[in-house]
Amino acid sequence: MIKGIIFDLDGTLLDTMKDITTACNLTMKDYGFKTFSVKEISLKVGNGNRKLVERCLPDDKLDLLDEAVDKFCMHYEKCYMDETIPFKGIKELLKELANRNIRISCNTNKFNQFCENLLKNKLPETTFFRIIGSRKDIPNKPDPYSANEIINALGVSKDEVLYVGDSDVDVKTGLNAGIKTVFVKWGSRTLEDIKDLSVDYIIDEPLDLLKIVDSL
Repeated sequence: MIKGIIFDLDGTLLDTMKDITTACNLTMKDYGFKTFSVKEISLKVGNGNRKLVERCLPDDKLDLLDEAVDKFCMHYEKCYMDETIPFKGIKELLKELANRNIRISCNTNKFNQFCENLLKNKLPETTFFRIIGSRKDIPNKPDPYSANEIINALGVSKDEVLYVGDSDVDVKTGLNAGIKTVFVKWGSRTLEDIKDLSVDYIIDEPLDLLKIVDSL
């Protein structure tokens, strides 16, 4: 029986790409560098905001990284609520999971300062057992540190937890933590990105997760 589910945030629970792209492009414009489309940015996310900014900077300008990350955070703080929305079916899924007394957590590489506000404002009906974002004192995904912290806090066995996300980073995180993984097809990555990974389940839309939960 599944008693806990750990969700990724960007590309899994919330469609954040437009606001992330806005912040990235404003940062690049501050330097007069190339800007990017939403699609281009979606291929650069997954390993945290610092890595995202690094991937946007020209290769010969990485000495600006620390400053550029600060600029990105400044811009993102002003726009991160503007166009971000839950994916279709997510609210219904989370409601049904709560009805089944399954505790819901979020583990993301997004900077921690943005995570709780986003989830509180965009998914106000959902109570999250734990929300763990990127912090300087803990390793980012795919290191399983945060996933294991959530599992330990739940006080359940690893076969009673699922890890759900839209990228190879999420699948690797679940695998590294020793729990079953679910890859979602509505996010920023494709099946090609996980072809070499042993993902347990692949779903087309949020409510498909209920079938998995009910079968375990």
